[in-house]
Amino acid sequence: MIKDKRNSRIFTTLALITLALTNIAFAEIHSDPNQTDRFLIGNVDGTHIRANLGDMMIPIWIWNDENAGGFCVPINMPSAYAGNIIGCNTYGTIHQWDILYFNEPLPDEPSPGLTTMCLWGQYCSMTIPPEQWVPLNTNGNWEKIADIVIVIANNQELVGTTASILQGFYPPFADMYMNSTDAEWTWFPMFTPGYIDLGYSYLPGDANMGNGAWPPAITGADLTYMVNYFKSYACCPGCLLNDFYAAGDINGDCVVMGSDVTRFQNYFRGTTTISYCPNYYPLWQSPLDCPPSPPAGWPNCGSSVINSKIIPSAKAD
Repeated sequence: MIKDKRNSRIFTTLALITLALTNIAFAEIHSDPNQTDRFLIGNVDGTHIRANLGDMMIPIWIWNDENAGGFCVPINMPSAYAGNIIGCNTYGTIHQWDILYFNEPLPDEPSPGLTTMCLWGQYCSMTIPPEQWVPLNTNGNWEKIADIVIVIANNQELVGTTASILQGFYPPFADMYMNSTDAEWTWFPMFTPGYIDLGYSYLPGDANMGNGAWPPAITGADLTYMVNYFKSYACCPGCLLNDFYAAGDINGDCVVMGSDVTRFQNYFRGTTTISYCPNYYPLWQSPLDCPPSPPAGWPNCGSSVINSKIIPSAKAD
């Protein structure tokens, strides 16, 4: 009798898995049963992901308010940034699903210069009976379901640029979708793209970063360095990141001049803070943000004794 029940359970499970995998393409297309479900890439608060060349994770979030038995999330990003797509870490409800795949990235899909990848799953299981399967329902809250793990291509020309992560197209699943627990009802959720800002490796106020010391720090030696920089002493060139002495722009107005020294003096008196040029956003805004070891090629800067090049500020747009 136990054997019969087990065989029956396996048969039912296999039947439902087959139904899930074969009916997706033929499921009836309906509007969302409740409020429109949503997928979001990146930060829920809408801010850009800030990253350096090298390893990083791209979060995938979902918001839904009904039981879903499956989903497909194809996304794409510029191939120039996708140096090595390692895989995908999954969390929460979907981590319990037996049918869960992160498909191999496809270069030049859906067009040249883009790389498409796809996370998809069905809540069927071979190890537990169907009545114990757990559908995906975040009850109207944002829930992170995965992190895509990539290594951004080691290309210094990408630093200071922004990569868009958009809804993709991944054959044979094609579009992004969610479906009901019986795989007979399919609907299309909304999608919010994500953005990766490849930041500059510097700490605002670390005026003598060109010396290559690690970890970066903000001390009186930096103030002395800036004073000597304006005196054009050969010992104290500005560390240029893309032709701008970003670490010396203490007041964040995108030009390095005597007023930055004044602001720096007031910082050490405790009456002001250190800012930064918005076009040269730093990966670290305090010494506590710095990783244990320096990035490759640190400090990655050119040098100039005096550089007062004005950079158009994003605040003025």
